[in-house]
Order: sequence, then C-alpha cells, then structure tokens
Amino acid sequence: AGKGGKAVVERFFDTLFGAVKSICKIMLCIQVISVTIVFVGRYFFNVTPAWGEELTLFCLVWLSLMGASLPIRTGGHLHVTLLDFLCKPGTIARIDIIGDVLTVVFAVVIFVAGLAMTKQVSGTILHGIHISKGFLYGAVPVSMVLYLLALIDKYYRLFRQREKGKEDIV
Repeated sequence: AGKGGKAVVERFFDTLFGAVKSICKIMLCIQVISVTIVFVGRYFFNVTPAWGEELTLFCLVWLSLMGASLPIRTGGHLHVTLLDFLCKPGTIARIDIIGDVLTVVFAVVIFVAGLAMTKQVSGTILHGIHISKGFLYGAVPVSMVLYLLALIDKYYRLFRQREKGKEDIV
C-alpha cells in the first residue's frame, strides 16, 4: 500500500507541473501571436487592437510567475556557486536548505499580500480584454501555492531517494 501511495503522490505532482508547463507554453504562444498582431497593426496599418498589449501583459505575468515554480522542483534555479569550492558538500546542502526555507517564508508572505491585492483590484476591469484585474493579480497567490507545492515535491522525492538507498543497503 505504501509504494502505491508514493506512486500516486509522484503522479499528482508530475501531472500538476506538466499542466503548469503546458499552460506556460500556451501563454508564450499567445504572447507571440499578440505581439505580432500589435506590431503588424501598428507599423503596417497604423492601427493597434485595444486588447493587444493587455493580453500580452496578462500572459507575461502568468507565464513568468507560474513558470518560476518549475525549476524549484529540481533545484534548477540559478545559484551563486562562486565560493562552493571553499565549502564542504554538507555545508552547501545546508545553505540550499536555508534557501528553501527562505523561499517558503517568501511564498507565504507574498501569498498573503497577493491575495489582499487581488481582492482589492477585483472590482476594476482590464478594459482591453474585458476581464477583472483580479485575474491578472491572481497570478501572485496561485504562483506562491505552486512554489510551495514544488518544494514539497522536491523534498518528497529527496526523502524517497534516501529511503530507497537505505532499502538497497539492507
């Protein structure tokens, strides 16, 4: 039963972050199409659609905030490694853990602030694309939840690897 549960957890995270990756790809495609339409309209026809820049901004915000959760799972974010050669591997691991703890603190604080901002602007409209600004600002709390889930996945897999290593030894 334990191994099946582990597979379910991993499948959940793989599915969730696979969906995030797909959404990011779609957002990028929409951005490229939107910017192309705005460019062609502005420079060839002297007309720009009212929705072009706001749609691009909307996609950019969601893409960049959600997309930042993807490398958290694997430790793929940029690190300052200039002085790593001076540290023992255990020290580097502890520094990474401290960085992850700070990421949790950051995500919780920004989640709370982002939720408040989202509620505050929900009554106003992005006129170019005719949706509530709450949808734009909603990227902040959603992304912070994704950051936390990515860290949970990272440490779940790390502990699972260690557990597997102990089983191999026994």
